[in-house]
Amino acid sequence: MTSASTSTKKAAAVIKEAFFKYWLLFFLALVGLYAAMARISFMDLWQALGQLALWQLGVLLSIYLTISCLNILLRKYLLDSMGQNPRVKNLFLIHFTSMAAHYSTPAKLGFPIIVLLLNKMENISYSVGTSAVFVELVVSTAICGIIGTVGTIFYFAEGRLLVGFLGLLAALLLTFLMGSWIQKKNPDGRTARSVKKLIEGVRCLSLRHIINYSVMRMLVQLCAAINLFLICRFFSVNISYPIAVVVGSSAFFIGAISMIPMGLGVREGSVLLYLAKFGFRGAEAISVVTVQRLISTGFTFLVGILLSALFGTRKIIKELSRY
Repeated sequence: MTSASTSTKKAAAVIKEAFFKYWLLFFLALVGLYAAMARISFMDLWQALGQLALWQLGVLLSIYLTISCLNILLRKYLLDSMGQNPRVKNLFLIHFTSMAAHYSTPAKLGFPIIVLLLNKMENISYSVGTSAVFVELVVSTAICGIIGTVGTIFYFAEGRLLVGFLGLLAALLLTFLMGSWIQKKNPDGRTARSVKKLIEGVRCLSLRHIINYSVMRMLVQLCAAINLFLICRFFSVNISYPIAVVVGSSAFFIGAISMIPMGLGVREGSVLLYLAKFGFRGAEAISVVTVQRLISTGFTFLVGILLSALFGTRKIIKELSRY
């Protein structure tokens, strides 16, 4: 039984490693699957992608980099509020290095990499670093969930999409309640101890700081929709900016709670579903999700790998991925 369990774990690890190592191939296969389901030929898709000019790609990359810098400054504010004083240049390196770890390792090592590098580069304790990451995750996911829920109710009050979205929220709530029940049943377990450490770290944040951070995170999320809005416009998918905000936030939220690595396929499918509801199908819609993924994942991955190689953080990622 133990041998079978060990073999299963090894097989799962190999599958995960292959997934992250060849994520681009998986993504292109999914794009091909979407195209086949929509009965779109490869030539039609290629011609649609060819509509994107180099200057348009430059604009999209510049906006994405700007949004990333805003996220870095938000992390700076959060850590400052927790009594730390990290340098922005190190936070820039940590941000892209951790994102590269997300996309190149068989587990979501981006989060522990953030905590580890904050400790090594800025001497920030593991408890404070973990608490900061926890606050970022909870606030960003909650904001996307709220925007997605309100927007879906507003635009699809009588549609099946609304039922499915509310079903996801109900499943998330059920998971949270089950986790709370397990924690109460085993107060001295590993999960309970981790939660206690998180609470201790979060306590150094005042209510004012949490509110300020949440408001700024909301504004950044609203600004992040600029990229999706422009990508749609560049491919003649003429949606309004509020719709871009709802689609982007919903796709991120659904991808996050799906627990699929990188939300690969889930986010793209969500965007395609929303665009189809607004009457946009075909090669242009698939081009939108293709370019969006290549910028958000591909560009970040390349920058992160480059920075980790230049500043020596790549070795840390490899060492951590062994455990």
